[in-house]
Amino acid sequence: HSSMPEHAWARKQKSREERYEQPFTFEIAKTVITLQQGHLLDNFTCGRTVWDGALVLAKHLEHQQNSLHNFSMVGSKVIELGSGCGLVSVSASILGASQVISTEYPLQSTLDFLKSNLEKSCDPTFSIKVYPLAWGEDLIHEIKEQVFDFVLASDVVYETELVHLLVTSIDLLMNDSTICIVAQESHNPDAQRVFLRLLQEKFDVYIVGSENLHPIYQCEEVCVNYIKRKGQ
Repeated sequence: HSSMPEHAWARKQKSREERYEQPFTFEIAKTVITLQQGHLLDNFTCGRTVWDGALVLAKHLEHQQNSLHNFSMVGSKVIELGSGCGLVSVSASILGASQVISTEYPLQSTLDFLKSNLEKSCDPTFSIKVYPLAWGEDLIHEIKEQVFDFVLASDVVYETELVHLLVTSIDLLMNDSTICIVAQESHNPDAQRVFLRLLQEKFDVYIVGSENLHPIYQCEEVCVNYIKRKGQ
């Protein structure tokens, strides 16, 4: 265990400069990632800072990869919903995913911010593509024709009225063998309850216990769920 004090990594206790102005540096599998951040101007720019859920999810993927008898990103096809700064997508690539699709709301400035971060932070050999994805709407051809091993999302549940659209998109992206992993900080407990209720109508939903999360990058405020088609 590191000598890092408990939850010293948590973003909400950082200064405004650290959250919105300075680049964010993070290590996955001994590879250092540097991501640009920006101020939150409106609902469409909430992806311009790295949230705690992304840290917990990225480190969970790394931790699982290092544990015996658990899944691996190696050779997998991955799509991320609400990619924001791109941390989880970059982490999946570093951990060996053969194909990563990073998606964001179809607003050009949001997509450009994500693309710029991925281009600057990624080894050019990584295969990360950026596509627009509006939750609840039909998938574009480049996404619809894919079969994904993993659907990843972090801190995407914040407005109750958007939750059913998010669940529709998860449903469209999942086949019988896909695992969806969502890390969520409790920004809005009502939205979180609706999200879980809608998921449980269509999927088996499992809570990841703390013993399966990274020993440092975990906290009570962030819940990680595995979602699979019922009976799979």
